[in-house]
Amino acid sequence: MKYLLLVLLIFSLKSEIYAQANMDSLLGTWNNKTISDTNRLNALHTILSDVVFHSNQPDSALVLAGQMYDMAVENNLRKYKAAALNHKGWCLGWKYENEKALTVFEQGLILFTELGDNLGLADSYLGMGSVYIEKGDYPKSQEFLSKALRYAEESENKKKISQILHFKGSSYFQSGNERAALENWERGYAIAQEADYHYEIAMSLFNLGNILAIQGNYRKALDNYESADTLFKELGDSVILPTIISNMGGIYRFIENYSKAIEYLHRSIEL
Repeated sequence: MKYLLLVLLIFSLKSEIYAQANMDSLLGTWNNKTISDTNRLNALHTILSDVVFHSNQPDSALVLAGQMYDMAVENNLRKYKAAALNHKGWCLGWKYENEKALTVFEQGLILFTELGDNLGLADSYLGMGSVYIEKGDYPKSQEFLSKALRYAEESENKKKISQILHFKGSSYFQSGNERAALENWERGYAIAQEADYHYEIAMSLFNLGNILAIQGNYRKALDNYESADTLFKELGDSVILPTIISNMGGIYRFIENYSKAIEYLHRSIEL
C-alpha cells in the first residue's frame, strides 16, 4: 500500500513580511536613543511580530525579545513587558523548547489578564495552543486555541482570528480529524480573503492543499500549492517554499509521475 507523506508547518504563522527598506527603518528607530522609549519599543515589537519570525532565526529574535523585555521592565511599561514575553515564547517554540515556551506564555498571560488586553490574551493562548500541538497533546491544544479564538473574536481582530483558525485546523489535522481541520481552514481562508491578508491567504492555500491531497484531489491540491508558492514568493518568504515544493514532489511520486517528482525534489533541495 502506498502512503502520501506531507509536511505540515506549525510554528510558521505570524504576520506579513516587510520589505528590507522598512526593516532598516524599524531597526533605525529601535537603535535611535534620542527618541522616546515607547516609539523604540513599538518599532521592536513590529520587527518581532512581522519580520524576524520569517527569517528562521529564533536565536536572533530571542535576543531582541530579551532587549524589549529589559527596556519595558526598566520603564515599568507592563503592556510591552507582556508583549515581549509572548515574543520570547514564540522564539522558544521555534527552538522546540516547549516547556520553557509554556512558562513564558503563562507569564505573559498573567500580565495581559491584569491589563484586560484581550488581543494579548489571544496571542498568549495561541502560543500555548501551538506548543501543545508540537507536544502532540491535541485536546489540550484545542482547549487553549478555543480560548484564543474567543478573545480574538471579542477584540474583532480578523487577522488574529484567521491565524488561530490556521492552528486549530493544524491541530485537528494532526489528530486525524480532517473534517474539522477543513472547516477551520476554510473559515480562516474566507476571513483572510475578505480582509486581503496576503500571508494568511497563502498559508490557507497551503493548508487546503494538504487536505485536498489527502482526499485524493491531486490536481486541485497542486493548484493550491502553486498559488501558495506564488504568494509566498511575492511576500519574500523563502522559509516555507521548500516544504511546498517537497509536498508537490510527494504528490507526483504518489501518482507515479516520477520525472516530475525528481524535478520537484531537486527544486526543494536547491531552495
